[in-house]
Amino acid sequence: MVHLAGSPGKQTIAEFVEDEETLDILRSIGVDCAQGFHIRRPRSLEDVLEELRRSSEADIQHP
Repeated sequence: MVHLAGSPGKQTIAEFVEDEETLDILRSIGVDCAQGFHIRRPRSLEDVLEELRRSSEADIQHP
């Protein structure tokens, strides 16, 4: 399945990754990306926007 899904120009994404063992197995079979509780718990839109704002400010270099 991973081989078929990962055709040229495409990435494979696994969902519902809930532990390190599952993530390790997915990496070993060539899955490109993963999402799930093990990667990061769900957050509100406000929290995500605040994190993006903070990281953008940190990337700006002031003279």
